[in-house]
This record gives sequence, C-alpha cells and structure tokens, in this order.
Amino acid sequence: MKNQHIISIILIFFGLGVLNAQEQPYTIPLSNPGQPGSLEIDVYNPSITITGHSGNEVELFMNDKRVKTGRQISGPDFLYNIVEKDNNISITKRGGSSPRIRGLTIELKVPHNFDLKVYTYFGPFINISGITGEIEVEGYFTDVQLENLQSNVIASTNQGKLSAKFDRVTEDHIIFISNYKGALEVSFPSNTKATLLMDNHFGKFKSDFKLGLDTRPDKKDEDEFIWRTINGGGTEIKLVNYYKDIFIYSH
Repeated sequence: MKNQHIISIILIFFGLGVLNAQEQPYTIPLSNPGQPGSLEIDVYNPSITITGHSGNEVELFMNDKRVKTGRQISGPDFLYNIVEKDNNISITKRGGSSPRIRGLTIELKVPHNFDLKVYTYFGPFINISGITGEIEVEGYFTDVQLENLQSNVIASTNQGKLSAKFDRVTEDHIIFISNYKGALEVSFPSNTKATLLMDNHFGKFKSDFKLGLDTRPDKKDEDEFIWRTINGGGTEIKLVNYYKDIFIYSH
C-alpha cells in the first residue's frame, strides 16, 4: 500500500483570548521526490500565494494577519484537511464547512513541475509564479495574478483584476482566460505566434502588438468571438471579458 501522508491543520480562535498567533511553517513530504506532482486547493476565502522552487518538498505557511493589528476576534474553529498521495496534494475544508474568516493567508512553495488547480470564493487574491506545469484557477470576487507561465492555463474570476504573464507559448498550449467584471491583462513574449479569440460585450480590446485579421477560410465558425492574429497567427488563445477591457501586451 502506497504511503499516504495526512496533515490536519487546526487554527482555533478564542475571541478575546487570541494572543500572539504566528505564521506556522509545515513541510509536506512527497511519495516520489523529484517526480511531477499536483496540488489542488478548494477553500472559501483565504488569500493564496503559490511559488515554484527547486526543492523536492512542499512548504506551507498559514497566518491570520488580523491578529497583528490587535483586533479582537470571535469565530468558529477553522480546519483544513491536507492530504498527500502519490505526489498529489489536496487542501480542502473539513466536514463540508465553509469558514468565513477574513485575513487568513495560505502560502506554498511547490516544485516547479507541479500542476495546479486552485479554487477560492471571496479570497482577496491568488498569486502564482514559477510553475512550469498546467494551471487551472477559479476565483469569485478575487484578484488573480499569474506569472512565468509556460504550459496550459485556464483561469477565471467573477469580479476582480486578472493578469497573466507568459514566459513562452507553444503550438499545443490550451489557453483560456476570462473575467466577468474586472480588468483582464495578458502579456506574451514579443515573438509569440498566436491567434486570439476575444469576446468582450461591453468593453474594448487594446494591444501593443500589431494585430492582424484572421482570413483563413477554414477557421472555426464561432460568431461570438473577434478573431485577431499575432505575428501571423498560431496557438489559439481565448480571452473573454464581459464588462471591461482586454489588454494584450508584449514583453
């Protein structure tokens, strides 16, 4: 039977009795160090920062920043389950509860080659950088910042700023980035060859690339999208923003 590591993290708040809460580091060992893995987070409202590193373990920090302000706190116990099996890590609420604790932060360092799935509801922000694996992100009323992207990316937020900066884009990449009501910014290397499919009902699209028309006779018939090309066209990239503008930058 393969190893399974289970860590339960309990943060208890005692109202007037909360004193000197500090950031706690945890190390999550992997079943197969050095091999690809994945991390899935599905939580209610913490801020989340994930950074890729060269180590063979996952490092986790959790902190309630409200305590540093001296603010008195009254609320329920707060509990996450953290499970590792075969290099796949999940962080989820325990018992189906949805803790509504503002000011909580989750920070993780994971190997560069991890795949990520990150979901949060009313979390102030999701920041991800230094990951070469696939990334899937979904937030509600959450700012999302993605950097150093090199693989498939599916990212959305319901309301908040969403920015994504790619280090490289290859022909087989799947890229779909959407926002419902907030700024949407993407950045690609200047030599990127891409075909943009853009949908923004009440906004505009702006770019410092020289965008061309897609005149291919065999292109897909998707009437809701505006088609434009970068450097003659290439990887299909879908960008959707219903109420705000779409910005496409080169670097």
